[in-house]
Amino acid sequence: MPGTGDDAGAVLELLPELALALRAAAPHEQARREHPQLRLTARQMAAVIHLGADGPQTMSEFAGGMNVSRASASELVERLEEKGMVVREHGAADRRQINVHLSPHADRMVQATLRQRRQDVRDVLGRHPDVAPASLLAVLRDLTATLKETRP
Repeated sequence: MPGTGDDAGAVLELLPELALALRAAAPHEQARREHPQLRLTARQMAAVIHLGADGPQTMSEFAGGMNVSRASASELVERLEEKGMVVREHGAADRRQINVHLSPHADRMVQATLRQRRQDVRDVLGRHPDVAPASLLAVLRDLTATLKETRP
């Protein structure tokens, strides 16, 4: 019967391997393979993916999207700018406004990786027509939220 303890155990055993596979497939890992000198932290990777998925933003929008303070966002962007991953520019209408976007190289890298990962997901879903993508997504969201909860 689906949902038994045996299924939960199998999922639990698979999670570390899934985590490793997800990390290896991430855009920053591809960048690391192509440019070994590039070292991105997990937070920097999340920022690069965020900008790749959501596009150019003001610093305020970026801070909100990353769920960090403006000061933390500014520091994060500064580190990524030093690594050639993002570009900061003053707003045309208001020079006090700072806009941030991926550098052309980083954007190409992220978009290519995201395209490949989307195709990977489509391929896997195509091999499992009995699995409803919406249901799988709901389960993954719920599992992610549950695992993020602080437990005693």
